[in-house]
Amino acid sequence: MEKWVKMPTGRIGDQGNPFLKKFIWQKQNKADQVAMLIIYLVLLHHSENGVSSISYMGLQGITGLSRAKISAGIKLLVENDMIEKDKSSQKNSYKIKSYDDVPWGKTPARGLYGKEDKTVNLLNKFTLRNKNELNALKLYYLVIAMRDSQSNCANMSYETITKYTGIIRNNIKSAISLLINLGLIQLESAWNQKSDYGVANQYRLTHVDTGKHRGTVGKNLIFN
Repeated sequence: MEKWVKMPTGRIGDQGNPFLKKFIWQKQNKADQVAMLIIYLVLLHHSENGVSSISYMGLQGITGLSRAKISAGIKLLVENDMIEKDKSSQKNSYKIKSYDDVPWGKTPARGLYGKEDKTVNLLNKFTLRNKNELNALKLYYLVIAMRDSQSNCANMSYETITKYTGIIRNNIKSAISLLINLGLIQLESAWNQKSDYGVANQYRLTHVDTGKHRGTVGKNLIFN
């Protein structure tokens, strides 16, 4: 498995119609949405040229999700035009939609897995029982989409996070904390001329370009 894989991010960063805002905890399929976002990551990890042929049993083993949740998550992925099922094949085969499009984001892969790449230890800790997990996954996707290749960070205000994810301001800190506790991101502060406080948050993905950090790219990164 590669250290990172591509994720199509055009719809995530669409200012006119931010894709992640449509996923909210109030709907009946709220837990299925968490499963959907977990499964999509695994499909990306186990794809070749944008096509994944992983089985239901393989998805269950890697994610710890039940077969019913795997089915529900895949159904939502299809409905939201994130994947396309290959009906001509006897085996499960899923095409990642817009895989070759620009923009795309580096998505951590190998570093999220346990021994022999059999389980995603970090994602196995999601229970699918609270909205903070959905918020955290939406924020994780946004960090992937907004990550700057030069600084290796996503430079985002709370207002930006709300704009693209729909997460209300009072819930953002909890989502950040969950991602940090799971070891999925690191939080740093940087000088920001536009902030009332002179500093703002930078979000760094773990397991992606680990050699690029403040010590190697500069301590006083300014962002808009």
